[in-house]
Amino acid sequence: MPSERNVTSTPEPFDRRALLAVGGAFGLASTLSACRSDGSPALDGAPRERGDASRARDDADRRAELFAHVKDQRASVSPISASDRSTRRARAAQILAGLDVGALLVEPGPTMTYLTGISWGHSERLFALVMLADGTHAWICPAFEESKARLSIDAADGPGGTVVTWQEDVHPFVPLAAFLREHKVDRLAIEPQVRSGFVDRLADVFGRERIVPGHAAVLALRARKDQHEIAILRRANELTKSAIREVAATLSPGLDGAEISARLDAVHEKMGMRSPWCLALIGPAAALPHGDAAAAPLAKGDVLLIDTGASLHGYQSDISRTWTFGAPPSDR
Repeated sequence: MPSERNVTSTPEPFDRRALLAVGGAFGLASTLSACRSDGSPALDGAPRERGDASRARDDADRRAELFAHVKDQRASVSPISASDRSTRRARAAQILAGLDVGALLVEPGPTMTYLTGISWGHSERLFALVMLADGTHAWICPAFEESKARLSIDAADGPGGTVVTWQEDVHPFVPLAAFLREHKVDRLAIEPQVRSGFVDRLADVFGRERIVPGHAAVLALRARKDQHEIAILRRANELTKSAIREVAATLSPGLDGAEISARLDAVHEKMGMRSPWCLALIGPAAALPHGDAAAAPLAKGDVLLIDTGASLHGYQSDISRTWTFGAPPSDR
């Protein structure tokens, strides 16, 4: 399912031995972290006399130099299209009808994006998708945000659909319940991520006996990935493995986990991936689940654990790799 961290496909076999074999050569990359032309030390953990903002710019510039050769890879696999999402909505309607449910209520999140391509933030005001078993759909939207919502809903590649608005002094539940009754919805399924406060207040108006869990509908809709989704998931994980190799080749003594993570983020972004994340754990911290708060500089013989990923066309990679930076000490 597309989300901030998603279920990933099985990636191509990773040559762990090849990565470990070159681990001993990483120390030779120390020239990559030599002093800059202005005399300030590179990203090796050494103190500088510059301010934080200037230092951050210098660090970003240095990462840009390190990964200038990395190319945008978004075109290497096609994104999910408007036609794909139309097919998904038709399948969702069939699933709802098979479950004897008249509609599915969906708040902003992975399922809304999966069905429509629309992303929307959460607030105290309800914005939601109503997916009907007859194959149509509608939107419940604060009246003052209708024009903004229509920019995406009615775009050339947008999903379209009726927009049901609600005023601040009415709240969304009365017009939403009226819409459901108008379309003869006797049972409304609730997508699992819909906030309970909204469900409770809608139940007061629409009838609690008419509201049912939507877990089964969402599971049937999204659990099994199609070939296009699998291709994107596979490519996302391939690119993350490539990002790890790129960063591994730049490591030198003195780097800390924050800088290593920043380099992974930078490579992911150069590849065209979005929302990158990384946990880089050095030495004893790598032995703890998700490490500890201590920042240790990288040294020869240290174990380095990388847990990282990013989003490609809305699908999330998630890769972990562990290796020794240089040859491990003989007494370990």
